[in-house]
Amino acid sequence: MAFWQLFPAAFLTDFAETAQGRPLSAPPAPLAPWGHAAPGAAPAPALAVTSTALGSDSDTWGLLADWLIVSRRQDHIVETADGALHMVLNRGVGRGLELLTSRDGGASWDVGAPLPDSTPQSTADIRLIAGTDVMMMTYVNGQGQVAFAVAGYDPVSGLWEGLRNVVVDPTPRDSRSTHPTGVMGPNGALFVAYTEEIEGGLVLVQARSVDQGLTWARDEIVLEGVSAGAARMVVMPDGTRGIILATPDTTTWVQVSQTGAWTADLLDDVGALDHFASHYSVVEAGDDIVMARAGTDFNLRVTRYDGSEGGWQDSVLPLGATGSVFNVQISRSSDTGALYISLDDTGHPGRILVLESRDTGLTWARHAVLQTPEGMVTDPNRFEAPEVFSGDLVIGVQVHLSGSDLLNGMYFHSVDVDGDGPDPLPVLAPALPAADDFLF
Repeated sequence: MAFWQLFPAAFLTDFAETAQGRPLSAPPAPLAPWGHAAPGAAPAPALAVTSTALGSDSDTWGLLADWLIVSRRQDHIVETADGALHMVLNRGVGRGLELLTSRDGGASWDVGAPLPDSTPQSTADIRLIAGTDVMMMTYVNGQGQVAFAVAGYDPVSGLWEGLRNVVVDPTPRDSRSTHPTGVMGPNGALFVAYTEEIEGGLVLVQARSVDQGLTWARDEIVLEGVSAGAARMVVMPDGTRGIILATPDTTTWVQVSQTGAWTADLLDDVGALDHFASHYSVVEAGDDIVMARAGTDFNLRVTRYDGSEGGWQDSVLPLGATGSVFNVQISRSSDTGALYISLDDTGHPGRILVLESRDTGLTWARHAVLQTPEGMVTDPNRFEAPEVFSGDLVIGVQVHLSGSDLLNGMYFHSVDVDGDGPDPLPVLAPALPAADDFLF
């Protein structure tokens, strides 16, 4: 079977209609900011939110799997139309990258397909093609090459089928600093962005394919004097495409023209945390794009692309979420359109705070406080949440046992986002055509 046959033929012609995403419901009155840090502000209200500690599943653990969910601005969890969750983990020595599936809201996980030719230092980014249960994946293979793969989900068996992969860039790259992300544009074109640390600078690459991944063209630039950087490929709902590039010093919106000319617009003169400047997360919200970032000043910084205006707005710092933030994830409820930011508090190991916005990121309120139990060490403090979800918000935290970091695994929390108590287990009835419709 040819590689391009994995893509639904009709999908490539009507993608522009489906790529706009689900419309947001009419937002309620804006929430008051999470304001215990504001002078004269009233005390934060008591939280009447149900959260459930789902625990850990042995299938999410691996030997020397310290890169379990690296890198932070890559997406590692998606939800298919039947409500099942799917996660890519690097399970370390002897395993590499593997796809896992949960059909009970994150309480248990089953190992599915391995990603071909990966290593304990391979990283991956996964996402669903809009309106389908077809997953696209970008990752680094065992030769340090950037690769692209697609697979179709069968909701009856709960398995991913017809996995096919191609090499995007045959150049061997430094797998420690090359963390690719990929998207599909409104006309079906594929785009992948990635970086590589080299002596004296940073290589930034945008690869594109207009034939469903058969062949790839690449534009490359060397940013001299930049010590590290993390690139996130983005296509706006209006079709505008570009790269969010965070470095230790700045956050920038980068675009490449059809002629290969590079342009850059400064979004913030504060970069992102961690060695690779990768501690940020991005979500599409209607016509807008919202980015949450752990800035190098240890503040939560939220930056919005306003789709109605066609431009980026200045970063804002939600009150109270300042001075102790090292890691963030941002998610959108497909049920209500509300946004949720999960963030840590470096002063309280294992604690995760959840903020809510009902106005596409303009204002934020505290929603929940989670605590990973004693004996589960969250160092380094990494956690993962789906970009888009239905029902409850599931958050997975990377942990190792107290006294030994030889084994690394995931511990899961479930947060009730609609205030009615934990949701029942999802009804696993296919809401989309079966995977065979896309694979043959």
